[in-house]
Parts: sequence; C-alpha cells; structure tokens
Amino acid sequence: CYCDSLAEEEIGKRIVPFGPEGLHFLDSGNYHYLTKLWLELVKVPFELLVFDHHTDMQRPAFGGILSCGGWIREALETNENLKHVILVGPPETAMEETKRELLEDGEELIRKVTWISEEEFLQNVEKPDGIKKLCGQCKENDLGADEKDPLPLYISIDKDILSESEGKTNWDQGNVASNQVLHFIDAYMQQTPDKTLIGVDVCGEDPEADSEEVQAVCRETSEKISSFVMTLFKAD
Repeated sequence: CYCDSLAEEEIGKRIVPFGPEGLHFLDSGNYHYLTKLWLELVKVPFELLVFDHHTDMQRPAFGGILSCGGWIREALETNENLKHVILVGPPETAMEETKRELLEDGEELIRKVTWISEEEFLQNVEKPDGIKKLCGQCKENDLGADEKDPLPLYISIDKDILSESEGKTNWDQGNVASNQVLHFIDAYMQQTPDKTLIGVDVCGEDPEADSEEVQAVCRETSEKISSFVMTLFKAD
C-alpha cells in the first residue's frame, strides 16, 4: 500500500523502457500508486480517467510517502502535464468528504477534477441521454488548446468499482458492472473522435484468492477489459 522515495525511484527506472503506452496489469489495488509512476512517463499535457470505488486522494499518512490511497492527489500536485482528472465510482459521501479536504488547501486541485459518483454513474450510464450528460460533464473540463485539439487520455481501472460477481478484490467494492465501465469509455471516446488514447492500466486482483472458481471469474473480467482495450488501440 506504500512506496517510499527509494522504491519509487527504482520502479521509475525499471518502467522507463516500456513507456506509458499499451495495457498494464498492476496486481492488487494495494499497488494502484504505480499509476502515478506510469503517468510520469507521459511527456505531453493529458487527462486521466479513473474508475475506482475510492477517491485515492487522501492526505499522506506517513511523511509524504506515496500510497494507494493518495496517489491521485499527489499526481495532481506534482505532475505538470496532468491537466484534468475524471474520477468515476466512489460513493457520493466519500466524494463530498474528499472535496472538503481538498478545499482546505485551496481550489486549484479541485478545479482539475470532474466528479462522477457511483450513484450518478449508475443512474445515467444505461440511458442514452444520461451517458451523453456524463460525457458532456467530462468534456467541459478537458483543458486542451481548443475543441479541435482535445487532451490525450490515460485510463486507470481498479476492479473494486465492480460488484463481487465480476471478481473479488481485497478492498470494499462497488456495484458497477464491467460492461457499464466499458460502455462509458466507448461513449466518451466516440463523443471526442479526435481524442487519442495513451495507455491503460488495471488493478484489483485479490492477492489471497486461492479458489480456482474465484480466479476464473477474475480472469474472465480481465480478458473482457483487455479485449475491449485492444480494439481502442487498433481504432486509434
């Protein structure tokens, strides 16, 4: 769950040869902070779309050490190329609490975030007008040079946004279906046809899952996400 500065530096060196492009599986949600390190390899202004049951914007608990619970906040504070974050999936109560904490440090960070709670997402994602509305909220904060030049996109998916029927994680989980996540990504990309996809990462495996049945469900969800992402890269 934590990564000190020495480990952060070493991991950063090891991933440089791979670059941020492509699809990365990061293991359990304990390592979601690795997304911050992949993002540091992006050398142009970009936006980040995160699906997660948690906000991952907590203040550092131990002297500024990078954590799975605060990596988005740290990325916003330190990565000059990260212009916009779309956060989808935390409960409304968790989002409101995080907003209050961010506002204590000023409005700069909170202005860079589009917030879509689990409740709002589930109410709208299956409706044509609803998903259009959700995508519209995201596009309003896309800080590209102009409408003809949208920011390139990096996507990070934590499986704890999904219901346990699609794979058990080692964190408390939401009630979203993987098809709804993929449908939203597809709709957002289609509404911004000139938007390019930089890379995607996925975490949320359960490190203690020893049941073949549980592992099979988890693999099936991973394969579904992988197949979908590959079609995006081919289209791009």
